Amino acid sequence: MNPLQKALTPFVALAESLPADWPDDKRLYFCSRDLDITVGDVRRLAQLTFPTPATVPPLATKSVRKATLKRAEEAFGLIAESIQIRGLSPTVREFQEMIGVRSTSSANYWLRTMAALGWIDWQPRMARSIRIIRGAK
Repeated sequence: MNPLQKALTPFVALAESLPADWPDDKRLYFCSRDLDITVGDVRRLAQLTFPTPATVPPLATKSVRKATLKRAEEAFGLIAESIQIRGLSPTVREFQEMIGVRSTSSANYWLRTMAALGWIDWQPRMARSIRIIRGAK
């Protein structure tokens, strides 16, 4: 459980105990935390979801796995080169352009794959968060 999930645990419990007929604009005050919040805010906090750790999508055949690893190595080389030249990791959009894919979803697939292989560390919703773990080529 990450720190944000841990901090939201009391709100999840509170949301489950609130009467269903209470309107969303009803105000709640917690003097122990000096927190003034609405019922609607509590319900929204309780519904937050968190991304699961990156996993490599299952691949069908050995030849597909080999092709995927080759493509991932090429993408890894481009990231390492970009960091070496510029001193900054690329954004997802820059990475998308570097590997020549049309959507950020495809770029995210390759970043998730490399993260699952242990080559990079990457925080999905954070700019320039790609860090090389595996030795640069």
